[in-house]
Amino acid sequence: MLSRLKTKIRYIIKRVLSVDDAYTPRPYEVKIKDRQSLKGKCGIITGATGAIGSSLALKFASEGAIVGVGGRSVEKIDETISFIKNIIPDAQLTPVLIDVTQDDIIESAITSFYEEYKQIDYFINNAGGGPRSRKKPLDQQSIEVIDQILSVNLRGAILCSRIINKYMIKAKKGVIINLSSVMGLNGQAEWTEYSAAKSGILGLTKSQALELGKYGIRVNSVSPGTVFQRKFDREVPLTYTTRNALQRCGYTDEVAALISFLISDEAQFITGQNITIDGGRSIGLK
Repeated sequence: MLSRLKTKIRYIIKRVLSVDDAYTPRPYEVKIKDRQSLKGKCGIITGATGAIGSSLALKFASEGAIVGVGGRSVEKIDETISFIKNIIPDAQLTPVLIDVTQDDIIESAITSFYEEYKQIDYFINNAGGGPRSRKKPLDQQSIEVIDQILSVNLRGAILCSRIINKYMIKAKKGVIINLSSVMGLNGQAEWTEYSAAKSGILGLTKSQALELGKYGIRVNSVSPGTVFQRKFDREVPLTYTTRNALQRCGYTDEVAALISFLISDEAQFITGQNITIDGGRSIGLK
C-alpha cells in the first residue's frame, strides 16, 4: 500500500512540474469519418463497457456497424450506449448481457443476438483483465485468482468462439478478433497467469484461422502495450510507467482504429496474424 502511494505521489509531482509530458493524457476526441467502412456489418464486442471495449463500440458505430454492446452489468451497458447515442444519435446499438465465465450465459446471449439480427459478421473477444492489485509471484498466488484470470482471459474467448463459429460457418463468412497483450508475447514477472492466458490467445487465433479459413472466416489477434485506461472522457491517472520507442502510452482509440481496419473488407487477406500495437515496446529496449 505504501509503495503504491509513493508511486502516485511521484506521478502527481511529475504532472505538476511537467517533467514528463510523454505520460500526460490528451483530451478525449471523437473522430467521426465521412466514410463508413463497417456499414451493414453486425456483431458483438465482449467487455464493451471497459476502456478499450467502449472505444471499440464508439468506433464501430461511427463506421456504420450494428454493435452488440456486451458486458456483465446492465447499468454499465446502458451508460455506454447512452454516451455513444449522445454523440451519434443514429448509432445502431443493442445491449448484450454476457458473462464470459458462464457457459450457459455465453450461448444464450449469442443465440439471442443472432435470432434478432439473423447475422453475425464479426465478434470481438475483448473481455479480460489482470488487476494490478492482485499481481504476485506465482508461488504466492492463490488458486482462486489463477482460475479467475485464466477463465476471463482465455477460457471465455475459447467458449465464445466455440458458439460463434457455428453461425459464421453457416454463413461462410465472418471475422473474429481476439485481444491478447504484449505480456502474451514476452511474459512478465509476477503476471505469470495473465501472460500465460494471453499467450494462449495467440495459439487460439492461429489454430482457429487454420480451422475456419476454408469457410471464408478470418481470425486475428491484437496485442496492445500499455494503454491509458480511460472510458470516454473520464481519465484514470497513470500510476505506472512504460518503456517503448515512442516514449508514451497508447490510447484506446488507436487500438479501436486498428481493430476497425481488421474487421473491414480492406483486410480481407489478413488472417492468423497477431498485430502488436505497443509503441515499439516489444522490439526490445536496453
